[in-house]
Amino acid sequence: MPNMNFDILKENISSLMKENNMTQQQLGDVIGISQSNVNKCLKCGDNSRSFTLEQVCAIADHFDKTIDELIGRNQESRSLSSESICSFFMNLISHYTVVHFDHEVMERVPGPYLSEYGEPEYKDKAVKYDAFYFPNHVTPPKYFDEFRLDELESEVRINGNELPENIRINQFLQKYIEAFEKHDSGIYDKETYNILVDAYRKILNK
Repeated sequence: MPNMNFDILKENISSLMKENNMTQQQLGDVIGISQSNVNKCLKCGDNSRSFTLEQVCAIADHFDKTIDELIGRNQESRSLSSESICSFFMNLISHYTVVHFDHEVMERVPGPYLSEYGEPEYKDKAVKYDAFYFPNHVTPPKYFDEFRLDELESEVRINGNELPENIRINQFLQKYIEAFEKHDSGIYDKETYNILVDAYRKILNK
């Protein structure tokens, strides 16, 4: 989405609810969360909560809308800009949907000197990247103080420790990655690949 303005998403969902005489409780029943959480997710502002990707998909299906229509994205704009990618991850991180960790890989990089043949000499270099994963269970950040940990533990006792949305996301990603790699290597043709991905999406949106 060009500006990744989540307030636009929330405003569009609120408008659709109003047009269809839908209450927050009814929307909560559609996406599987409480009325109070729907209310929090519909509030705009930097510190507000947001719907998960799975919930946005369910809302789009319910109102027979595309994700593009919900987020106010022009159909012509299909490319992902650096800003949109960063904003997307900012939202996931700020709402604790993903967990961040440092991941180090060895990469072949050109050195500062040339070989006797005038070619760059390559060497292995350890490069640290930011990596993310969708936890299946509630994972408190290391920097949480004692009060915030107690608050989180209290919520876990009430709502449980598992994160069903993330479990479904992980199951989808595992199946999708396997299908993509087989298609990319020529094992699956395009038709088989598309059939599998569509089936995985339907399971994800149930």
